[in-house]
Amino acid sequence: MRTFTLFILLIASTMLSAQIQLTDVQMKVKLDSILFEGNLLYRYEKAAWISIDMAKEKKSIEKDFFSYLVYHEDDTVKALILNKKLECIYEFRFVFQFDNPISDRILTRTLTKKEQNLVSTKTGIINKIMEQKIPLGCPDGYGLNMILMPREDGYKLYIITGTNKPEVIPFGNDYLFMIDDSGNIQSWKKIHSRLISMGPKSPNGEKVKEIFHSHLSTEPFISATDICTFMLYGKLCGLNSFGVYSPVLRKFFRYKLDGNMINIEDK
Repeated sequence: MRTFTLFILLIASTMLSAQIQLTDVQMKVKLDSILFEGNLLYRYEKAAWISIDMAKEKKSIEKDFFSYLVYHEDDTVKALILNKKLECIYEFRFVFQFDNPISDRILTRTLTKKEQNLVSTKTGIINKIMEQKIPLGCPDGYGLNMILMPREDGYKLYIITGTNKPEVIPFGNDYLFMIDDSGNIQSWKKIHSRLISMGPKSPNGEKVKEIFHSHLSTEPFISATDICTFMLYGKLCGLNSFGVYSPVLRKFFRYKLDGNMINIEDK
């Protein structure tokens, strides 16, 4: 079957005039930071996927399943299944390899102070989002996944879109909230303008060799959420790479699963 590259542009021509000039060193530092963040997002979300699936396979756990918590310490990502009392009832540890946990154990225990703080912080942020009526939309067939990660002076809350639809990569409809140490929202942004559902087949059913989308001037680089989403769904769709075109930088950023790398191409 004939293959071709699918390329979606989401940018108005009036925005093409804006330019950002960066040295090669500045570009590399920025992309290394994005790649690190995208990989960490993937580890959090993949750990959640595997842990929730394993928990639901056990009837004794599924009946008490209320929520979950994911966080990391050094190279270890921990995932906890919580009951309505916000106690841990199933604990997982992931290190380096995220298709399966390095260990899992069924136990009922109270959360540590750190874990309690993460749960209360995340709950507080969600309440503030609702109180401030921040418009988080999600189309039918998709869901919003919230990933809370520490930063030097507070937290980052990423919200990414997920789906159980087959052969779909749900780029876009993603958000980033910057949170201070007290759990207050300092700022937030919508990373993509909308949901960009893409997959291994074109609208007329032909096999797609590679997929691309374009970013607005406010998001000139490939994003950490782009990388996380592709790491989660790309292999499921039989794809090894995707690209983002930046009109502001006039460059293509191509991410490859093989090697876990970002390549830059001038256009």
